[in-house]
Amino acid sequence: METHLRSKQYYEDRYDRMTVEDCRRSESFFLRSTDGDTDNIEEKLKAGIREVAWEIKRVHLTLDWYSKRESTINEWMQKDQARDTMLAVAQPPRNVFCSTCAERMNEDSRTTWDRGSKEQVLFFMRCVAGHLPMKGVFEDGVELVIEDKLCPKCSAVLNSSRLPSKKGAIKTKISCSACNFEEVDEFALSSNEPAEDPSYEADRLRFCLTGESLKKAQDEAFRMEQMSRLVEGWKHEEEHQAEYKAVSELEKLTIPQVKQRISDLIEGKNYLNLVFEKPSIERYVSLEFSVEEMKTDNQRMSISNLQKLLKMAFADTNWRLMTEGISYRLGLLTGRIRAYESKEDLLKLVTKK
Repeated sequence: METHLRSKQYYEDRYDRMTVEDCRRSESFFLRSTDGDTDNIEEKLKAGIREVAWEIKRVHLTLDWYSKRESTINEWMQKDQARDTMLAVAQPPRNVFCSTCAERMNEDSRTTWDRGSKEQVLFFMRCVAGHLPMKGVFEDGVELVIEDKLCPKCSAVLNSSRLPSKKGAIKTKISCSACNFEEVDEFALSSNEPAEDPSYEADRLRFCLTGESLKKAQDEAFRMEQMSRLVEGWKHEEEHQAEYKAVSELEKLTIPQVKQRISDLIEGKNYLNLVFEKPSIERYVSLEFSVEEMKTDNQRMSISNLQKLLKMAFADTNWRLMTEGISYRLGLLTGRIRAYESKEDLLKLVTKK
């Protein structure tokens, strides 16, 4: 019985060859030879740009192949192991009879076969008396029927015969007995042994990352990412100069300065007993406070007045009253303000103004 699962080295070599082939194709595309005058300054500039582009592509391409290597190899091995298990446990159909002598046929061999969208076991059944042809039957007893090839000219059934051919190849003649159609097809048999490739090992070292080459590629990728972010930052600042200028003009207040500003804000007005809670230092900094109002005739007016005072006091700073606003109960007003610290948050802040 055929087996599919091989040593892990087989799958590692297979993956590495795929890696090398893909990287070679990409390198050839980027570093393709320049047509025309090699002394042309413009052509030299284009060649230099392609070299830089290839270096960037090489780092990301080889890292991508490396990142998928182990999972892909494991997937291949699991699939082949599943095929072997399927072959081992499958039971041959019993009621298959020879078309010549009507005797029960026995299993000769088995293999896996794509049946529609699902791979199944196909049994090749042989007559005990040696009658031909053999039959291909699936485990559920359904016979595999290979449809006759029809002549493209007259639709008659084509005949097929083998012709002499060179070693490692198969030559087949297809002809029609009803008309003069004839066709000869020759193809080389595939070999499990890869063709000789003198530069393969050197390219394998370049493209299949391990040890020091892996670390170097990871370091290069990190530096490229940092540079990309830096350039994007410059580009964003160039495109949003007004917003960045507004951010630079915001007054960046500390917590003590915020407390002092609120104290100065309510001084001489109808408020007393200002209390600050311990600042919350989490994803962002917030400060909760409470203050009592002496005049409590209109709750809505009390809330509105304090909100206006706070919004005016912190309009040109990096602090804002939080979305829940001011709460009121029995003359006690409570609220929270938060700080905007990061560049991204500050930009959002100024765009809301």
